[in-house]
Amino acid sequence: ATKPLMYAIAATDLGTETVQKHVGTEPSGVSFNEIVFDSKGRPHNPMVNAGAIVTASLINQLSQPANTFQYIHEMYRKFCGNVGHLGFNNSVFLSEKNCAWRNFALAYIMKEKGCFPPNTDIQKTLDLYFQTCSIEFSCESLAVAGATLASGGICPMTQEKILDPRTVRDTLSLMYSCGMYDYSGHFAFQIGVPAKSGVSGIILLVVPKICGIAVFSPPVDECGNSVRGVKFCQKFVEKFGYHNFDKPFKQSLTCREHDLLEILVAAQRGDSWALFQFLLHGADFNMKDYDSRTALHIAASEGHLTTVQFLVEKAGVNFTVKDRWGNTPLSEAQRFQHKNVADYLEGIEVKNMDLVRRVGIERKTTLASLDQCIAITKKRSTVRQEEN
Repeated sequence: ATKPLMYAIAATDLGTETVQKHVGTEPSGVSFNEIVFDSKGRPHNPMVNAGAIVTASLINQLSQPANTFQYIHEMYRKFCGNVGHLGFNNSVFLSEKNCAWRNFALAYIMKEKGCFPPNTDIQKTLDLYFQTCSIEFSCESLAVAGATLASGGICPMTQEKILDPRTVRDTLSLMYSCGMYDYSGHFAFQIGVPAKSGVSGIILLVVPKICGIAVFSPPVDECGNSVRGVKFCQKFVEKFGYHNFDKPFKQSLTCREHDLLEILVAAQRGDSWALFQFLLHGADFNMKDYDSRTALHIAASEGHLTTVQFLVEKAGVNFTVKDRWGNTPLSEAQRFQHKNVADYLEGIEVKNMDLVRRVGIERKTTLASLDQCIAITKKRSTVRQEEN
């Protein structure tokens, strides 16, 4: 499931046009490890073994293999935002190296066809490919990598720009058309979102502008895709209407629900400019999600002080509201140890309490004055009656 990430690295370093001189972009229609090539003698796409081997040869061509692997590993870590597990399984590497005869055959045939850059060392390229296949992700870390693709190349955990939008577009296009091996056409038809499967039972699902999801369930079908993973993707798309071609014909979310989703995403990113645009359009910033969390809960838990200040001071979000677990924005900031946000919200609460106290005092004073006025009026009325 990491082949899209490796392609994205190569396309970022060299440009899409250069990569396409060596690897095609068409679905192969056959198994992921078939010895078959397109009309130009290239691997059909970077999502099958042949294409991934050539892609590996394009990355850091002038560096030593150890340095190239370290570079790929660091790029993967950036994709994941340093979240979750990212390791290396040496047993898998040794097994791949000793038993992958078909990959050796593919590599030497492609060498004869001129698919690799000049002076490519086939053995070193295969070692690098086997190493990249032996990198371990957790579902959490791979989901964040998918979310990086979903957000246009910006990691949602670190806000670092990893890829440019053109590379992300090309990567997602390949995932959409070629990511599920020879099941890709049916997956695109039925589910309609970019995805990449792995024979380990993993599926990486990317919903552009929404989320990345990693599903792991080892039993795979004859195409090499997770059986339960595909079922999950079907149910997920049916539930939320994320098929690419659902959107032009039906609105799966109401306008209010769509605004809430966009506001929560902007709050999570700390994107005050996007929130300002919603403010200009009169959006309700006190809307809550299914856990009764507002944008202020999200911004406070992420530590975005500027966004918290905007939501409180400009958007007028209730800073005392509790979610379904009883957490306020202040308690969220304290729980995730964002001291600057917690100090700010504490100060707002103190000011609010002082204001309430002053209003209460003024109200009591006003009521007392009113009682005095009433008493004086009654007294004057009594005197007038006695005089009459």
